[in-house]
Amino acid sequence: MAMSATPIEAGVDTAKDELVIQSAPSTKPFAIPNTPKAIKAWLKTLPKGSALAIEATSTYHMEMAEQAHAAGFAVYVIDGLRLSKYRESVAVRAKTDAHDAALLARFLSNERGSLKAWAPPPAGHREIQMLLRRRAKLVAVRGMLRMSLSGDTMFASALK
Repeated sequence: MAMSATPIEAGVDTAKDELVIQSAPSTKPFAIPNTPKAIKAWLKTLPKGSALAIEATSTYHMEMAEQAHAAGFAVYVIDGLRLSKYRESVAVRAKTDAHDAALLARFLSNERGSLKAWAPPPAGHREIQMLLRRRAKLVAVRGMLRMSLSGDTMFASALK
């Protein structure tokens, strides 16, 4: 990919194993592995002043967001519900990774003025989020076990 001097607004559809990127309206979407090395290599091809709209998908978007922010690019993390509502509002029916990347780029191009740029959370934030997710999972499993074992007298004392 040739480096252009003009900043771009790219959309990045995020998944566990790959990132699908739409880097300009006239280009075809392409995929790169969702690995630190591949992300770093791709970011080096972007001109200064570029901006990225990245789909928030679990924690799979974090590596791209953190590296892009550290490289000095404007980063906008877009949640799935917001993107879905935007898709409906512009009457786009297709839902593929390539279409989502293009939609993210379009969203950034049209709505950038009303978006808040992403910045990394303070130290410890990610660990707290992970602990809260784990706790929520344990509470849910505990509830399922209580319901599953509630009729069994053998476990009555353990359930208390």
